[in-house]
Amino acid sequence: MTGFLDRLLHADKPQPLDVDTAAAMLSITPGLLREFERSYHANVLDRKNAPTGPLGPDAKTVVESRSGHGLSDEALALDARIVRELLSDTGVIRFDGERLTTIPALAPVPEKYVTESDVNALQTGERPQLAGELIHRQIDAVNYPLLLDMWRRATDPKRSARQRHEAYGMFRTGLDLLDLDPVMYRMLDLNPASIGHWLPALVKANEGKTFFRIPKTTIAKAPLTLLQLSRVEYESLTAATLDVVDRWAQAAFRLKPDESYFLKTGTFSNKYDFRNAHVTEPHEVMQIGEYLLYLQSQAVEMAGPLSQPATYGVSTTNEMVVREYIPDTHDLPTIYMGLPLRCE
Repeated sequence: MTGFLDRLLHADKPQPLDVDTAAAMLSITPGLLREFERSYHANVLDRKNAPTGPLGPDAKTVVESRSGHGLSDEALALDARIVRELLSDTGVIRFDGERLTTIPALAPVPEKYVTESDVNALQTGERPQLAGELIHRQIDAVNYPLLLDMWRRATDPKRSARQRHEAYGMFRTGLDLLDLDPVMYRMLDLNPASIGHWLPALVKANEGKTFFRIPKTTIAKAPLTLLQLSRVEYESLTAATLDVVDRWAQAAFRLKPDESYFLKTGTFSNKYDFRNAHVTEPHEVMQIGEYLLYLQSQAVEMAGPLSQPATYGVSTTNEMVVREYIPDTHDLPTIYMGLPLRCE
C-alpha cells in the first residue's frame, strides 16, 4: 500500500484506480471494526456516557433530571387555572391522517385571569412564572421599536451594503433572542418556513394519493407568555412553571400515554440527537411540554453570542408540534442516538 501511495503522489498525472485497488484501500480489519462498535455502543449509544452536544445536554437527560414536581394542592389548583387561560389563547392545526382542521382557540376566554397577587400567595418555590396575562421577562422593556429601526436601516438604500447587511443581522438575531412582545410574536408568526405555513399546502397536494404518507400532526401556536419562557435560562424555571407547560401540552396535543411521538418546534427538532425528538414511554409523554420548551430554548441559544457562529432562523417560530411517530418496519440501522437511517 505504501508503494502504491508513493507512486500516486509522485506521478505526473493522477492515475485511475481499478475497483479492486480502491476496495483494498478501504479494507477494514474485522477485529478493529468490532472494537469500534463496542466502544461506540458503550460510550455513545449508552445515554449515561454519551457526550454533550454543542447545544448542551439532550432534552431527555435534562427533563428526567428535573422529574417529579411534587407541588401542593394549592399550587396545582392555580396551575389548572393558568392552563385554561393558556388554552384560550392557543390555536391549533390538526391533521388526522386524512383531514386538516383549524381551531382558533381551545378554550373560552376566562372571566377572571390569574393575577400577580394570586401567584404571590403561594410559597416562593411553588410560584409559576407565567399566566395568561403574566409574563416572565429578563428585562422589563418592549423590544420591537429597536427591531423595526434595524429593519429600517437594513432597507435604507442610502447605506452601504455592509451597513445594510449588519443591520439585517441585528434585526434577525434580535427577533430570535430578545424578550418577546406582541409585535415580535406576530413577526414570528409570519415565517413561511414554519410548519404551520407549509403543511396545509403539502396535505392539499397529497389529497387522493397514497404513495406518500404524511404523519398525523398537531401544530399549536404557543401563547406568548409560554413562548417567552424559551427566552430565559431554562434552568431558572420553577417546578410549577414546568407543571403548567406539561399540562398545557397534554390538553393542546391530546396526548395518549401509550403512544410514541416525534417532537419539533415550527422550525427545529434537533433530531440529530434523537433523544431530543422521540418520546416512547408513558412518563416521557407526560413531560412533552418540557421537551418542546427545551427544544425551543436550544434554538434560541443558537442565535445568541455564545454560539459560534451565531445562527438566526432556527427559533423564528411561535409553533410547537407533536407528530405521529411512524415506526421502522424494516429493522434498519440507526444513527444519532436512535434516528432510523431511512431514505426520504
